[in-house]
Amino acid sequence: YVPKMWQVWLLRHFYFGRLIRLGYNPMLLDADVVVFTNPFKLMRREFPQMNAFTLDDASAGYTGLNGGTIYVRDAKPGGDTARVWSEFERRAMALINSSAP
Repeated sequence: YVPKMWQVWLLRHFYFGRLIRLGYNPMLLDADVVVFTNPFKLMRREFPQMNAFTLDDASAGYTGLNGGTIYVRDAKPGGDTARVWSEFERRAMALINSSAP
């Protein structure tokens, strides 16, 4: 069982995945994130081979993934990044549609 509040929160991740599959370069930021300078120049210069970025979060347990700061660039609509995101969506929907608490 996933509370309605979390289902609404997941919607932004589903829209993010749609943008990836449409060939866009989406950036997802939580409302408490402030960007003071252009991060795209830094990412292009320091990480030219990377196409998916997220922040580390020590409070996230073993995953260390901060789901509130994600950027995907140059991902092919049918490529690996899009497939990983689609798998995330599939698993999230399976959890939402589960009747088990």
